[in-house]
Amino acid sequence: PKANLDLQCRVRIDFVSAATGTTLNVKLPNDKQVKVNIKPGVENGQKLKITGFGKESGGAKGNAFLEMVVGDHEYFTRDGNDIGLEVPVTLSEILLQKEITIPTVHGSVTVTPPLGADFARSQRLAGKGINGGDQVVTYRLVLPNQVPDAVKAALRDVADTTAPRKHFKL
Repeated sequence: PKANLDLQCRVRIDFVSAATGTTLNVKLPNDKQVKVNIKPGVENGQKLKITGFGKESGGAKGNAFLEMVVGDHEYFTRDGNDIGLEVPVTLSEILLQKEITIPTVHGSVTVTPPLGADFARSQRLAGKGINGGDQVVTYRLVLPNQVPDAVKAALRDVADTTAPRKHFKL
């Protein structure tokens, strides 16, 4: 049977290449080389069939089945076609509405962290994920270990103008 002529092998691919697509040169277990076009969005464990690159016997050729092993990324995560990213920001970047540069799988973009009472919400960057998905950015506030006296004085001036816990009945 032809199934006995099929080859199975694992191919490692980095996270960004799996997200955006790439071309790989793969050496198969039968020492054949094959150039494989990886479409954007390939998933960990997904199998790709390469017709006619398996073992040969009596004029029959099997197929090669490549199991994709997608590596983890240092700061990107994947949820379907969406890419997740946690971005550390300072209080001054938020309060002064400073533009910051952040990575996407498609290159860097400039964003302004959201200002408002609901800072914990995520910001969606449309089309910056996989195959039209979004990049979902969650900001993590990083506070300094020490606060200069001038900053403390300025904060005291505005401290009473905001009441984030006014809905509590104490």
